[in-house]
Amino acid sequence: MKNCENTIRPALESAFGESVHITDDAPDCRVTVPFERADRDAVTLWVMKQGETYTITDEGETYGMLYLSNINLNQERRMKRLRSIKQRFDLQKAKREVKLTATEDELGSRILDAIQAVQSISYLAWTRQKYTLNDFWSDVSDDITETGVYYT
Repeated sequence: MKNCENTIRPALESAFGESVHITDDAPDCRVTVPFERADRDAVTLWVMKQGETYTITDEGETYGMLYLSNINLNQERRMKRLRSIKQRFDLQKAKREVKLTATEDELGSRILDAIQAVQSISYLAWTRQKYTLNDFWSDVSDDITETGVYYT
């Protein structure tokens, strides 16, 4: 294929541009992007200007999702992962909310960092062990079958 740049870039810019929703959420700007967390909800961020810098936050939505999924962020292996994500994306906060700052020149790239951080942290939902519901009848039938007793 030839002219990759001329073919693909406009298509991506169009698709991405139409999928990003930016609304005023006084005093912040709410940005919803076409990327999803582990629970398949779209990533939503709030951007607020504070002096000469901008603060970008998820307002605790990622933490809320993990909390509702019964994910304990105080376990050492998860805390280690959070520290790694915090360092990788240069976050101010990573545990209760994803929060970072940016200058006007780096605002776009820092929003991308926030999106990736939200996704990375949300993937901690996959570290939860599966819980199976005990089925009394199955357990009893297994025990009876193992002893050689026929039942209906």
